[in-house]
Amino acid sequence: MKQVVHLSTTHTGGAGIAARHLNVMLNARNFDSQFIALDRKGFHIRRDEEPISLSLMERTHNKLVTGFNYLLGQPFFSLFDNELNKKTINKLARIAPIIHIHNFYNILDENTFSYIFSRFQQVVLTMHDQRLFTGGCHYSLKCEKYRYGCTTCPRVPVFLENMVFTKLTTLSRILTDRDQLTIVAPSDWIANSFRSSSLFSNQAIVKIPNVLNYPSTSMSSPKFQSNTVSVGFAASARQPIKGREILEHLRSLEISSNSYFKIYTAKDLGSDMKAFWSRIDLLIVPSLMDNHPNVITEAHLHGIPVIASNVGGIPEMTITDFDLLVENAETWQDQFLDFIKCVQINYTIEKGLWARNYVIQGIEAALGKHISLYRSLVSP
Repeated sequence: MKQVVHLSTTHTGGAGIAARHLNVMLNARNFDSQFIALDRKGFHIRRDEEPISLSLMERTHNKLVTGFNYLLGQPFFSLFDNELNKKTINKLARIAPIIHIHNFYNILDENTFSYIFSRFQQVVLTMHDQRLFTGGCHYSLKCEKYRYGCTTCPRVPVFLENMVFTKLTTLSRILTDRDQLTIVAPSDWIANSFRSSSLFSNQAIVKIPNVLNYPSTSMSSPKFQSNTVSVGFAASARQPIKGREILEHLRSLEISSNSYFKIYTAKDLGSDMKAFWSRIDLLIVPSLMDNHPNVITEAHLHGIPVIASNVGGIPEMTITDFDLLVENAETWQDQFLDFIKCVQINYTIEKGLWARNYVIQGIEAALGKHISLYRSLVSP
């Protein structure tokens, strides 16, 4: 029997990637764990991983739920949920006494959470975004109505507002004062946001940053060796919240910069991340909101500097004097060339090596905290 099972809706995205990396690192430390996610295209099963296969009826229901959420027309917002069947949950409970939930979008609703508490000895839930304490927002952006329980919601028609409120209050009743539940926050920002909710203000939180499989990475060769600076953007260019509009503007600026810089996405390089990290001189993260983007940690593991938006938990991750924080979209657009030059001046391979070693120490500490947490939860 494993000691912990990690559950995520998908194997991709911030939550899925963090869960997979944590699973690898735990098993490398002889702490038996397993990663579970929906069986989707591109999910190439590795050791200690297993897909969840849905029936035709479940897949159809899943698509309908996704379609209803899409009709709301709000990016990164989901009001309707699918749910795992009890047979699947019972199967997961036979794998390990602890379930660590990383992403519950479209697989767990309020009723499913109740059943999970009845089947597992302990439940750990990492907040990779704000969805746990909002009425459906993965990120609330400038809306702070979650502080008061989402009694009104600007993202849905008036006739659905009560549904948002009911859904959130029901979930808070299920989760509050549960000895079986441990909530993990990867950043101080999301921990403080969670505490500011009137529904969850008394809930205990443990801060543990995400863990990445750093032995699979290596220092990149010295950067800024060419006349053209290679700028990397690792998120999906289709997602508005990841800074799609800023990226589009920078691409237009690239054309007029006389080849001073060139932007590469992972897709431009055939989604080959090794080629991506080898090619780029610096990484940009122009997110409108983000919690603890794994890509910043990965950039530092490669000794690569980062230019990122000063939002969410990102400031907690910028650790060197060759990293830069950008205040708003206008600043990205107006001063981007100056930012590149500043990073280029401050960069040295020695600073890149320092960043890698510093991040590795942080990952080891976070891994140790995860293991200590799991052991404390099942100790006699």
